Amino acid sequence: MRRCTQLLFLMWIIFYTIPHTHAASIDCTARSIHVDLHGCNLSGADLGGLNLSGANLSDTILTGANLAGTDLQNAILTGATSGGIIGLPHALPITPASIKRVLFIGNSYTAVNNLPTIFGSIIKNSGNPVPVITAVTPGGQTFKGHLTYAATQAAINAGNWDVVVLQDQSQEPAFAEIDAQSRTNMVQSAAELCRRIRLKSPNARIFFYETWARHPYYWANNQPHSEGANPTEMQARLRKWYGAVAQANHATVAVVGDAWEYHYSSLNPTRLHASDNSHPVYAGSYLAGLIFYGKIYGVTLPTITWNGSLSASVAQQMQTTAAYTLAATTATGLPHGWHLQNGYLLGPGANLTGADLGNLDLAGIDLSGATLGNVTWHNTICPDGSNSDSHAASCQLAFATQTFTPTPSKTATLTNTATSTKTSSITKTARPTKSNTATKMPKTTTTNTATKTPTP
Repeated sequence: MRRCTQLLFLMWIIFYTIPHTHAASIDCTARSIHVDLHGCNLSGADLGGLNLSGANLSDTILTGANLAGTDLQNAILTGATSGGIIGLPHALPITPASIKRVLFIGNSYTAVNNLPTIFGSIIKNSGNPVPVITAVTPGGQTFKGHLTYAATQAAINAGNWDVVVLQDQSQEPAFAEIDAQSRTNMVQSAAELCRRIRLKSPNARIFFYETWARHPYYWANNQPHSEGANPTEMQARLRKWYGAVAQANHATVAVVGDAWEYHYSSLNPTRLHASDNSHPVYAGSYLAGLIFYGKIYGVTLPTITWNGSLSASVAQQMQTTAAYTLAATTATGLPHGWHLQNGYLLGPGANLTGADLGNLDLAGIDLSGATLGNVTWHNTICPDGSNSDSHAASCQLAFATQTFTPTPSKTATLTNTATSTKTSSITKTARPTKSNTATKMPKTTTTNTATKTPTP
């Protein structure tokens, strides 16, 4: 308890002695400090406004704590006891002046149309300082391939990155739903990339680049595809597995694929896919740049006058789509997959012993591994959508049999329809091509990436 008190006192000094005005050269939220509050009794504690992103709060007692404005985005809450929580957590934005170095690690989906340069142009147009942006984008590369790719490792080892973006091969997350090897490759390689990044850049914020489903024409010949039965299923799989690796590695998802899906649901949408039904045309990369700008800089309504090579009307379409998607997926200040309802923190591994979960809607909430002893159920919507009163007034069995299913990013038209149907084979259309060096994009200079455009 004494250690916990000392840590809280240290956080109090940091938070209250630094001006809260986000001065240009000061990150006043002290996000570089990794706080270990494991097992602490924080019942009734005033944690309002603190940046606890990345803090270890496992097995803590948070009953009656004030979390108003507290940033818990990447915190570890496994085993945390709650109830009577006061206030709503809130994600604290990264101060623009603190973003000086950005690294994109991906493949042709990042290289085509030079997405990193589009991102830099949007930042410049917004009036914020433009960071040095570096990209390593060998065609068709996977997370696993990047672990042994010399240019990627050299970039990671350079260190001192403020933001790192990770993009997997475009089909791998969809294959991960049905193929154990693809799933292992993605999950384990993502974890190892994050570990290496944080070893050299302890303060880096990591963003996973959720890409998009193939165009419907890809399925036009009715031939079965291992990525899913249709674009909706493929996108649901991408959403699920990017969400899984982000949650596991305390990172954030840049919901580009969700934005594409929402755009295509609108009337008379502009085509975002190239003729190969896979890669982006310029409008698709521009939309991706807006999502990255919004997610990284904490902006939900991008006000951009720079249209790139787009007409004003198409650029406005992309900005409207981005604004909707960003507003629908605004960070709550809680770790990915966690929710705050009726004063309880709900997520995988939560300690809900004795909790009153009556009248709560828990559909889609992941409580796998949670402690649920002596819970009160009454008119509770269970994770499978059923009502607790329909089976002995308890959701206990539904939670006991629940397996890990990350909560997808929520936009109005998106639902996770991915299935676990096994297919006989996995056929990737991507083939990596060689690229010897990382491409560096200084502050205001627009250059082309060195990577060639392969099949996706």
